[in-house]
This record gives sequence, C-alpha cells and structure tokens, in this order.
Amino acid sequence: MSVPTYRRFRIIDRPKTIALYSLSGVCDRIQALRGGIILNWGMMNKSSKLVSFLCFVLFVFGFPEISWSMSPSEVFKKVSPSVVVIRSTERKLTKSTLSGSQGSGVVIAPGTVITNFHVIASAPFITVKYKKKRYKATLIYADKIRDLAQLSVPELNAPSITRKSYKKINVGEIVFAVGAPKGLALTLSQGLVSSIREEQDSVFIQTSSAISHGSSGGGLFDDEGQLIGITTAMVEDGQNLNFAVPADWIDDLKKRTLVSSPEEAKLLLLSGYYVEKGKIEKFLKTTTKWLELSPENYYALVLKADACLALRFFDTAIGIYKKVAKSTYEGVKPVALAASKGLAEAYIGLNRYHAAIKSYKKFVSDLNIYCRDSPNQSQLILIADSYQKMALCYEELKLYDKAISFHKKFEELISSSPLSQMHIGRLLRKKGKYRKAIASLKKAKDKAPPMAVEHIDYETARTYLLTHDFEKAISCFRTVTKNKELKGFAHAGLGDCYMYQKKYEKALKSYESALAINPEEIELYGRLGKLYLQRKEYVKAVTALERFTEFSKNDKKIWAYLAKAQMKAKQYTKATKNYERCTRLNGAVVNDWYYLALLHCKSKNFENAAFAFKKAIALKSGSASLNFQLGKVYVALNRGQEEQNQINKLKSLNKKAASELEKMAASRKLLEN
Repeated sequence: MSVPTYRRFRIIDRPKTIALYSLSGVCDRIQALRGGIILNWGMMNKSSKLVSFLCFVLFVFGFPEISWSMSPSEVFKKVSPSVVVIRSTERKLTKSTLSGSQGSGVVIAPGTVITNFHVIASAPFITVKYKKKRYKATLIYADKIRDLAQLSVPELNAPSITRKSYKKINVGEIVFAVGAPKGLALTLSQGLVSSIREEQDSVFIQTSSAISHGSSGGGLFDDEGQLIGITTAMVEDGQNLNFAVPADWIDDLKKRTLVSSPEEAKLLLLSGYYVEKGKIEKFLKTTTKWLELSPENYYALVLKADACLALRFFDTAIGIYKKVAKSTYEGVKPVALAASKGLAEAYIGLNRYHAAIKSYKKFVSDLNIYCRDSPNQSQLILIADSYQKMALCYEELKLYDKAISFHKKFEELISSSPLSQMHIGRLLRKKGKYRKAIASLKKAKDKAPPMAVEHIDYETARTYLLTHDFEKAISCFRTVTKNKELKGFAHAGLGDCYMYQKKYEKALKSYESALAINPEEIELYGRLGKLYLQRKEYVKAVTALERFTEFSKNDKKIWAYLAKAQMKAKQYTKATKNYERCTRLNGAVVNDWYYLALLHCKSKNFENAAFAFKKAIALKSGSASLNFQLGKVYVALNRGQEEQNQINKLKSLNKKAASELEKMAASRKLLEN
C-alpha cells in the first residue's frame, strides 16, 4: 500500500527535521514493519539499510504526527465557499441595494457569519452576498473594542470553516487572506505571518498577505485552510503592514457584546448611521431610547454623552461621563477611559479649564495604568493629544509657562510634529518675548512639512506685527494668502498692518477681503467699524460695530466705539444707552461719563448730566473743563449755591473758566429779573 507524495510536509513538535530520501519508500517500510514482514537484510544496499534502521526507530519510539500543507489553489478551493461579501445600507434589501459600505465575512456555523464591527457600524441594514444572491442579515453580537461582530443569516446555506488558535501558529508560516478588496469578491492573497503582537489585552496577527479596503472582515487562513484570524486593518503608507484579529476572540463575543437583544442591535446600528450622517439630534434620541431598554449599558451611556457634548448640552454630558468614568468593572474599562476624556472636553465647553485639566490628568494616569506604562502607538497619540489640550487650557488661564511645559511634553511623544514649537512660539509672543518667539517659530519651520509652513508663517507674521516690524509682517501675511484655510486671516492681518501705518485705503480693502472669505469671523466687523470711524464714515461704522456687538456683548471697548459712532451719526438716544452700558461694564473710564453727560445735556436731562459730570470729576478731580461743564449744568438747573461752589473751585484751577462761569450765572439772574 502506498501513501500519496506531497510537495511539502511539516513534522509537528519536533525540533529537528529528518532527511528522508523517499517519503513514499519510508511509509512503505513502516507499514511492512508493522505488518510483521521480514525484510531480507542481506540483499539491501547501505542506503536501504540506513533507511530501514530509521524506520525501525520510528516504529519503536513512535512516528511523529505529520501535517500535510496545501497548495494555494487547494486552500482557496477549501475556504472560498465559506467567505461572503457584506454590505451595510441605508435601505432594506432590494434589487437596487448597492449603496453603503462594503466588507467581507466568514461563515463559522450554519447561518452565522463573523465580520469586523466597523464594516456594519454605520448603516441600519445589513445584507450578505453569496453566489450572486443577497440575504438579509441581523446583528447578534458586537464588540467595538476588538472590532468583531456576529451576524445571523438564517437563509444562508454555506459550509462552516474550521478554526485554529493563534497560539499554534509561528512567525514565518505561510498564510492566505481571502476577502473582497475593492468589491472584488473571493480574492486570494498569499503571505507570511510577520509577527504575533500581544499588547496589554490585545492580540494582532501581523501578516504580509495583501489587505485592501473591502477585505475587512475576511478570513486569514493557514496552509491547511483553517481560520486563524479576521483581517482587520492595514497601514496605507507602509509596505506589507497588514493586521488580523485572532479567531480565538470569536468565542468571547457573547460575553463581551454591546447589545443583548435584537432591539438594542437595531438602535446600535442606527446610532452609528446618524453619527455618520451628522444627524446629532436623532443620534441623541436613539441613544435615549436604547437606555430605556438597557439603563446600565455603559456604551449607550457614553454615546448619549457624546451626543450631548456635540449639541453643547455640557451639564448633561458631564453628569453621564462622571457616572461611566467611575466604573471599575474590567469589561468596560476602555469605555470608562473614553468617558474620562469626554468629561474633560465637556468642561472645556463650559470654560471650566481647571476642571478640564484635572480630568485630562486623571485620564492620562488611568490610561498608563491600563496599559501597564507601556502604551502602544494609538495610546501614545491619545496621551499626546491630552497634553496638547491641557496646554491650551493653561493658555486660556494665561498660565503661559505651564502651557509651554505641556507643549514640550507633547513634543517628547510626537517628536516629528512641528506643532509644539509653533505653539511655544505663539505663547512666547503672548508673554512679550518676541525674539524667543521668532526663534521658536523658525525652528518649527525648519522641520515642518510643506502643509504646515504657512501656519507657522502666519504666527510669525503676528509676532512681527507686535514688534511693529510691519514690512516683514506684510511679507509673511502675503505668503499666507496663498493658503485657502488661512487666506481670510492673512487679509485681516494685512489690514492690521495697514491700520498701524495709517494706510486706511489699503486697510479697508484688506478687511473687506477678509470678510468676503470668512463672513462668520465676527471680530472683523469690530476692526472694520473702528476703521470706518477713523475715516469719519459714521453710519458705516455704526452698522459694522452693531454687527460685532451681537456676538460680543461684554466687550466694553467695542460698546464705547459704537456709542461714539452713534453720537457722531447723531443717533443720540442709541448713543446714550450704549454709554450707560459702558459705565455699567466699567465705571472707571472718564470719557464714558463725560460723553454720557454731554448726551444728557443734548436731551436737556440736566439732572442726569450733573450726575455723570460728578462721576467724571471723581475720577479726574483736577480737570478744569469738567468742573466748568458741571457749573454750566448747575446754571441751567438754577442752583445758585452749587454754581458758586463750582466758581470757587475753578478759581484755583482756571481763573478764566471761573470768570466765564460767573458771567453765565449773572446773565441768568438778569434774565430772571
């Protein structure tokens, strides 16, 4: 009896490979020995005797288990009937159901398909395509963290695949990926197991088998056609850097699932769909309905908090994030970490920067504990992002040294990014250290990619503007006008430069260009209004400044500019109201009280005028002009004693003014007589 000869075989669990002359001959000899046939030793040559001796040893001590590998075509023939195409869609299954995202899936049991969670996460309906037919599928289990989903496809009649643990595979073994890259169903690619990456609670099989968009959810098989992983991700700018999650995780899906009923599964898919489409109000309603079914579902809680955060319902978001962040249950720890980060972002929305910094610090600390102080690349990016957000919080608190220190921490983690040096330069500018700021910005520019250079030029231009080096500032701003994103800001900066240089025509053109590009930049209306005021175009100044004050109700300086423009435009009632607003916002400005008093005089409201002049004099008691104006008001009010007090006071300040006030008082008396 003979055994078929194969091109390749592997002896399992043996450290050394035995060189055999003829695999078929060896097997024949083993069978002969085990059948009790007596070999004619004397008739054998030396090589035959050696092989027979080896066979005898194998017979006595046990023949090792031999595992036969298959050719690529044999692997494909075995596994392809168990690989399907998956499409998530906005509409129910119809003949025209073609839109939506697409991926692959593997049949692991009758009517049961495994795929990646991200393949089906962004649309409410799922279809499975198999042998040119489409079948309706429903989500049963979902694990977002491990990126796995299990689907039920009752009408699907496809063979199940066998599985193998990643612990039984070795680096260097040949593997095959089968999926639907770019929509090309049942595509086979061959490669090696490049690495088994075990990090914290995660395992990834790195492979050189080609994976493209659409391959997600497909199978990674060994050379015996056994499923060892679900193809999940690739590094687009890398070479043969592809990853699969182990098939071992399929057994954990039931206990780790995000949903426990078909109703919850529908709401999970709807949530993803509404986020994808930017329908945040509907997203919030969906998560609220989900929590009615499962009030303690931590994932649903975080989704609802995310929706509240996006809709600026910061207090509600904070309440939910706090609840989830306190969870110590191991299964939801990654969700609790996400809640800690969301909590910090909600505090920023409320301008509670100290609380935000505290939350970010806790998030970084908890993340380091979770990853045992050995964060992977994605976790390092999260930590770096937290450092950058803390730096921005410290900047808002005007704690610039602290902000700089966190930008430096960011740079230590993301050394290739020029952003930290750019931010440090901006902060040094705010501290008034202009030379150091320019040096830091130059350093950032030296290692910046082309796409970041113009951002750095913009910050450099703002710094030159503050040093009154207008020519260099104008040169930098003109360079930045080529950038679509920064073009409007660059024109605004040019306007500022021309304003300082009193080139009002150029400034006007620059500000108008900036507003044409960025009409939502309300601050530009304030600058334009001040320019119109300078040009004595008072009605235009009023229009621009009123537009600005709609969004800046507590900027006292802008209200003062508006009131002055309204007064010059002879809009006395509006001007009076706005000077009153200015005195409420800051009652320590002499000019505001002075102009308010003059406006009251215009309307013959002398009592209020006297009150305003007194407030101005309290701030500038030695002013002869203010005391003279108050004296005139007392003359109008016919208050003889107050008139005389002002005359006596003016005699020590300005005798000419005192004499004129005496004449006015005397004239009033003559008129009375």
